[in-house]
Amino acid sequence: MIKSIVISHYNEDIEWISNIDKSIRIYLYTKGSQDLSFFNKIENIKIYNLQNVGKEQQTYFYHIVNNYNSLEDLMYFIQANPFEHCIDFLDKLNNNFIGPLSDFNLITSIYGQPDETKYKRHIDHKYGNALPSDIIGNIFIDPWNEDVSLYTINYIIDVIPELNIKKENWIYNANGLYSSTREKIQKIPKSVYDKCLSIFYDSNINMTEYAFERLQKFILLK
Repeated sequence: MIKSIVISHYNEDIEWISNIDKSIRIYLYTKGSQDLSFFNKIENIKIYNLQNVGKEQQTYFYHIVNNYNSLEDLMYFIQANPFEHCIDFLDKLNNNFIGPLSDFNLITSIYGQPDETKYKRHIDHKYGNALPSDIIGNIFIDPWNEDVSLYTINYIIDVIPELNIKKENWIYNANGLYSSTREKIQKIPKSVYDKCLSIFYDSNINMTEYAFERLQKFILLK
């Protein structure tokens, strides 16, 4: 099985990737100003510069569109500091984990730690005294940008009907870290990923990255 990691980087400390097994292909997309030339010496790392648009969600679609016919068997789509949202990321990497890389399955604490008190503080803002077991697999929208997120989610579902997403199926996944297989990703034609990518450049639509973050379960994990 050939594995790869797609990293969306800004100016985070990225030294940790030099410790990843050399059999894993690393695609490092940087949108910041750091000098990353050191990594050019490492054979399994490829570095690309991208416009600072759309946070990690734009990076993921960009990679898929530009590598659609040469994707690896298993891919990890991650932020440059995955440990903030998935403290056991390296364990999941080593164990071929497939799914949203959160500490709470489909939902994770925005604080990045598997601490029920912090987790509940976030959820309590909107959903009362819900327990993790009550929340997994249910429908939630970000309580801090709900109106904009709902509008943009509706827009994406309407203008890309090929995604076949039902509006009642929204799931709140707050970490932006995913793993998927080539087989799953290629269930969706490349032309549809092109349409997803183009939305990030529509100046009339706000919060696109947050909307796609909440829809990726129905795209990367189709």
